Amino acid sequence: MKIGIMTFWWSEDNYGQLLQCYALQKYLRDAGHDAFLIRYDPRKDYASTPLLLKVLKAFNPKKLWNFCYAKIRVFKSKQEQAKNPRNFKEFINTHIQYSERLYTSYNELKKILR
Repeated sequence: MKIGIMTFWWSEDNYGQLLQCYALQKYLRDAGHDAFLIRYDPRKDYASTPLLLKVLKAFNPKKLWNFCYAKIRVFKSKQEQAKNPRNFKEFINTHIQYSERLYTSYNELKKILR
């Protein structure tokens, strides 16, 4: 049986997500199924926030602090990853079967299921 796996897979710093995907795929393949990862990135699929709402949120001190703090954490994380590469892409390419196409919307996924 052909089985598509959908999971959070695009992070560059989460061992758990990759190991979970690898383990599930390996289990299904060992059971005789054709299992593969469906590369789906829903981040662009959500409706964008209206400009007025963005401006109102920007004046909220707690939200502004959280936004700045998150940006600093991402920046520091990228610096750390540059110093100590974790080779996630190499692991994915070597050990995980995945769809060639990257799906970016739910409607694209619905089309392939018909």
